[in-house]
Amino acid sequence: MATNSICHIGTEAYEEHVRGLKVQPDEARRLLAEHIRNTRHNPDPSINAAIGNYVLLVGNAYHFHLPRKSGEIPLAGYYVDGTTGKVELRKVAGSVPYPPEKSAPQGSKAPPRARRQLARRQRSR
Repeated sequence: MATNSICHIGTEAYEEHVRGLKVQPDEARRLLAEHIRNTRHNPDPSINAAIGNYVLLVGNAYHFHLPRKSGEIPLAGYYVDGTTGKVELRKVAGSVPYPPEKSAPQGSKAPPRARRQLARRQRSR
C-alpha cells in the first residue's frame, strides 16, 4: 500500500490496513482527545479542533473529521500516526470526496444536529 493512499472506513482496504497498525482506531481517538485537552490554545483558529465521528486513513495516519454538507472531507486537521501514536496538526490544502457509504463508523449514526433553544423572556408583573 502506498504511503499516500487514502482508505475510507468500512472498506476492505481500510480493515486490512488497520490490522497492520500498532495503534487501533479507538486508541487513536483517545490519543487525539488527550492531545486536544492538553493543548492550551488552538494553534490555528481556522481549523476546527473538534473530533469528528468520521475517520479515514491517509497513509498510516488516522484523520478524524466532521461531516460537511459539501460532500467532501477536508484534509487539513489533526492526524494520529497509526504506528507511533504521535498526534500532529497538518495544514494540507484540498479535500477528498465522501465514498458512497460515507466514512462513518459502522453501527454509528451521524452526529445529531445541534438544536437551538430560544430563551424565554420572563415578564415582570
